[in-house]
Amino acid sequence: GGFWYASKDKAVPAEGEPIKIGALIPFTGNLARYGELEKQGLELAKEELNQKGGINGRPIEVVYEDTQGNPAQALSAWNKLMLDKDIQMVIAAISSTCQALSPLANDKQIVLMSVECAVAEYSSPDDFTFRVMASTADEAKEMSRFLIDRGVKKVSILQIANDYGNSLFNNFEPSYTALGGEILRHEAYQGDS
Repeated sequence: GGFWYASKDKAVPAEGEPIKIGALIPFTGNLARYGELEKQGLELAKEELNQKGGINGRPIEVVYEDTQGNPAQALSAWNKLMLDKDIQMVIAAISSTCQALSPLANDKQIVLMSVECAVAEYSSPDDFTFRVMASTADEAKEMSRFLIDRGVKKVSILQIANDYGNSLFNNFEPSYTALGGEILRHEAYQGDS
């Protein structure tokens, strides 16, 4: 098996020195519901991999810190995680917090895997940031094509005023207008995230 996959030949649970992975997710605040779901998913994956031999026979351990879905708290949580020199990978969630962590991950050359960061500006080629979902640039292009293909040539947009909403609109507008669409009205509102 490779580094990230447990060997299919091993049925013996992993033992030995654990491989530590940091997890920066919201457990408190308005976005706590996402953090609980993310933790459940991480725990299921960890248990499954550890029962199949872990990574090269070593068990996975996840070290959690609460970001509250807030960039400033995410930076504090990152600094706390980095006190543990064994952590070489961090999983994070929520566009605004991942955006704040991206420069730190690149500077320290720590892999930062986002489970919920669609903001196109989050990652670039040759950096240490990755995502498991489409970027807002991809979403905007598909949304533009979808509308134009169905004859929707004029739209009004109500957008949440956060990193995700801003990035989605900033990628949608040029894509949609390049295909012949027109934005009649654009309003942003303050949400809870």
